Amino acid sequence: MSYEIHMFSAVAQAATVADVPAGEHHPMLIFLRQNPDQGHDLAAAAEVARGLGWVDVDITRAGTLPGDAGESMDEQVLLAYRSAVDNGAGLRVFPAAVRPAPRKA
Repeated sequence: MSYEIHMFSAVAQAATVADVPAGEHHPMLIFLRQNPDQGHDLAAAAEVARGLGWVDVDITRAGTLPGDAGESMDEQVLLAYRSAVDNGAGLRVFPAAVRPAPRKA
């Protein structure tokens, strides 16, 4: 495999997202296809969400997935994972709104 899939856990605020009220915060998983042994590209992950209408993207965790990761994912997460494999990036937004984390000083 000439790439790795990195997964980022985040919470972001809806700005211009269809079917989501502006201002709501939602948890999400962001998937990126990256070169092997490349560090977690937090800026690129946040840009994926921003490009789809999300702002104030707060990435809380990042990791590199094993090659067989897709075998144990639910259908919606698997679609985002496959989008990263095929297209370079994928996003799975969870439907339940959450409170944002307190602002960091």
